[in-house]
Amino acid sequence: MKQAIFLILSCLLCLATPLKAEQALLQWLLDRYDEDTLPMEELEEWLSHETDSFNINTANREQLELLPFLNPIQIEQLLEYRFDYGPLVSMYELYYLSDWDEESAGLLSEIAFAGEIEDPEMNWKTANFNAGKHTIKMRAGGCLQSKAGYENGLYGGIPVNGWLKYGYRHPLLQANLTLEQDEGEPLDFKHGPGVDFYSGNITFNRLSFINQLIIGDYKANYGQGLVIRENSFFSSTPIVIFTENTCKPYTSTTEYGYLRGMAFELDCKKFELHAFGSYLPYDNTYGLHRTEKEIAQKSNHTKALAGLHANCQIQRFRLGITGLYHFSKKVSDPVWNQSFNISTDYRYTGKRWLITGELAMNQSAHIATVNRFWTNLSSYIQLELAARYYDRYYTAAEAHSYTKSKRCDEYGILSQLGIQFSRNLKADIQLDTYALGPMVKKANYTLFNHESDIQMTYSTQLAHKLFVAYKHKKQSTKSGDNQLHRIKFYWQYGNRTESLQFLKHEYHLKTGLAHVWLHQNAWQKGTMVYLDFSYQYNFNKRNHVQIAWNAAVFDTQNYSTQLYLTVHEVGSSVTGVGLYGLGGYQSILLNCKLSLWKIGVRLSDIRYLDRNTISSDNEQISGNHKTTWRIYVSKEF
Repeated sequence: MKQAIFLILSCLLCLATPLKAEQALLQWLLDRYDEDTLPMEELEEWLSHETDSFNINTANREQLELLPFLNPIQIEQLLEYRFDYGPLVSMYELYYLSDWDEESAGLLSEIAFAGEIEDPEMNWKTANFNAGKHTIKMRAGGCLQSKAGYENGLYGGIPVNGWLKYGYRHPLLQANLTLEQDEGEPLDFKHGPGVDFYSGNITFNRLSFINQLIIGDYKANYGQGLVIRENSFFSSTPIVIFTENTCKPYTSTTEYGYLRGMAFELDCKKFELHAFGSYLPYDNTYGLHRTEKEIAQKSNHTKALAGLHANCQIQRFRLGITGLYHFSKKVSDPVWNQSFNISTDYRYTGKRWLITGELAMNQSAHIATVNRFWTNLSSYIQLELAARYYDRYYTAAEAHSYTKSKRCDEYGILSQLGIQFSRNLKADIQLDTYALGPMVKKANYTLFNHESDIQMTYSTQLAHKLFVAYKHKKQSTKSGDNQLHRIKFYWQYGNRTESLQFLKHEYHLKTGLAHVWLHQNAWQKGTMVYLDFSYQYNFNKRNHVQIAWNAAVFDTQNYSTQLYLTVHEVGSSVTGVGLYGLGGYQSILLNCKLSLWKIGVRLSDIRYLDRNTISSDNEQISGNHKTTWRIYVSKEF
């Protein structure tokens, strides 16, 4: 019976799809359905719309919903990605979307292509800017308990933090404005719009011969970040990045890690030229200006830079070069500190493999390099290797905060292996080894570091999942060995399936355990047990009401053995909470999405059994518990 169905489906698919698409879709169907439950009607509808060779950049929501292997979250993310960043240049971009797995991206790549589009909205003469999307977002929060900074009069503001964001989106034009105020910061209308931090930008796309022009605050991302890429890290587990080589508008409320000025991009078919410049006051208070001392340090440094990037695309190979000239000084210093960095980055993309990396050098001819190789050995096995070296005298002019104080050579190899034993069972194995050269300042320098991480996941078509992870880290220093052992386990249960079936009621239950053993001067340990429950009532596919509850009990010896809990956040996102000491945590959240409105409210409480004060210095709270609140409102029009 199964062989007959296989033959019939093969004949049907051959009439409408290429051989690869037929095999891929057929295997996907047989992995998920019994011979008597194959979705023939869904399959026939899919075939009738000639989806064997369609342009992913022109496909609408209805066409994407016909594809049985895509879920609503993946479709929504793809549409938002196209709206925010324009048409896909390559189908390989799908592999780097957070909610897309290897299987979905691979299947779609078999039956679709990333082609050019003739869209009147992409032409300045025919575009209708009234059709652009406006978004206003607001978030506010605070702590119900009084902190020492208010009681001793050092904090000049109110115990509420928050931000307000406005955004306009159109394929040709984008604009953003961000206003942010931290808790305890006073309002100041003499030197600005009142709030402590404000940021804004406007972006023009396809402006004559200029592919992109950004005026205002932006982020520059080139290569692997060895010359310029804000908020990336070169450490025990390196972030090896897919080389985007672009500037993006800055919309975060973080008060550092961005540039202020102008950036533009010229695109001449296979050749691109990028130029960017920035002039920005900054300080070393991490954006906190609550006390008179912190306010006095505000904007007491200045940095300026000018950079160029050029790259050439030849079929699957891309080669780029980046140069950056950087100036910085304290406001009181008469002379600027100057530095220069240059790097070359490369990327070659095969059908089932990718190699990418960057080699950088500073003005003193010291180097740093990061290189990555990724391959899809089969539909069940993926392998990634990364090699890196960092000269102790290499200092990036702009990018990593840690490079300012880098005092050692560092080199290492990272390997990651992903194995899909079956549709339900998956394993990820990571091994990372790196060594450091002699430290200049510290006597107890690190000689060698080794990390191993093993994760096993068992999941079903429903939201049922069993996850087990073990991590071991060993660090050899001049005075001895430090070790870390960590175990994570959780079980998840829910009624959401991978299909597009509409559910009126959705529920989700997750319970887990985390335990850590840490050896520094002596063995220390920490334990956390947690429970996560959420229920969502869907009025239709776009409107819903969600309620979520998180709870955890924890027992850790100190801050070094803290454990992190992922909890629901207002606005339907998630956030991380660090727990240490002895106590319990719980939070309750309500999210609503009604028409073009999003509203969220969250209340969290943490109680300790081993202390009568929480935090320290001006953030100290008297008592053994801390209660925080947060509200979120978003409107699109």
